[in-house]
Amino acid sequence: MTSTDTPSSGAAEQARGSAGAADRRRWFALAIVMTAAFMDLVDVTIVNIAIPSIQRDEGASFSQIQWITAGYALAFAAGLITGGRLGDIYGRKRVFLLGIGGFTVASALCGFAANPEMLVASRILQGGMAAMMVPQVLSIVHATFPAHERGKVFGLFGAIVGLGAVSGPLLGALLTEWNLFGLEWRPIFLINLPVGVAALILGRRFISESKAPKALKLDLVGVALVTLALLMLLYPLTRGRELGWPLWGYASMAGSLVVFAALVAYERRKAARDGSPLVELSLFKVKSFAAGIAVQTVFGVGLGIFFLVWTLYMQVGLGWTPLRAGLTGVPFSIAVSAAAGMSVQLLVPRFGR
Repeated sequence: MTSTDTPSSGAAEQARGSAGAADRRRWFALAIVMTAAFMDLVDVTIVNIAIPSIQRDEGASFSQIQWITAGYALAFAAGLITGGRLGDIYGRKRVFLLGIGGFTVASALCGFAANPEMLVASRILQGGMAAMMVPQVLSIVHATFPAHERGKVFGLFGAIVGLGAVSGPLLGALLTEWNLFGLEWRPIFLINLPVGVAALILGRRFISESKAPKALKLDLVGVALVTLALLMLLYPLTRGRELGWPLWGYASMAGSLVVFAALVAYERRKAARDGSPLVELSLFKVKSFAAGIAVQTVFGVGLGIFFLVWTLYMQVGLGWTPLRAGLTGVPFSIAVSAAAGMSVQLLVPRFGR
């Protein structure tokens, strides 16, 4: 041993080696969870461009077409908070892997759907699995990266969001137009299979397990009430025109308001009883939060309606190819991506929210 090869220098070198390995592991973990978030974002937008092809191939009605998109969003919205709490209670890695595995299976069921009903059911399952998978992404980031690095990570997350928005319509257009192996629209779902399997295998190896020290309890009654209220409101709206606006449709929509009122009353009682409601109603007393939720809701609903109608109009009304229709969404997506990155990195630090 030379004068420089002391036991302390060897220990320091070993510590640096383990720190480097840990550093590599967390960046691998970040890449895996970002891939999952990317898959979810792509699946929200990829379907719209393929709708006319699905309609022709499967003979789907307009209400079924609406449920192919709305079913995913409904299941995702209803299960999102519960998915986050499951990760806090049982471990974020475990729930993330369960979610991504279920999402991959649901994607296969969508790709091999034999009829519109099976496709709608598979999309609802896919949305439910995404609700288990997506909340773990930010939780894993918080558990894996120190506070001073999170700004950089969230900036990267914003770029991934933008890339997902750009890629969805374009990827859907290309896969539909190429008609790979004569499968028509089906590759838009089947493309998730190799990505999901790879994320599942690598996630088991590189993601570290974490739980919340004081996890809130599950509110399954709240989930049931919010799901029932949304179904009672949305089902008559999607089927009403097709069925000639029957009386039961109006009764169902009116009844949804009663269920929403019951949800509010139940959530207040649950908050007082054990402090773990599905929706923390006291947040709505904060003006910035309430205003932000209102703006985001109006924006999300308006954008979803516009792009569904727009993609149908371009292909069914104007007779454009899926690729031409998909390309029209690229400037919008690029602008959203650039503006999101700019706002997070430059505008918010300088001017505030």
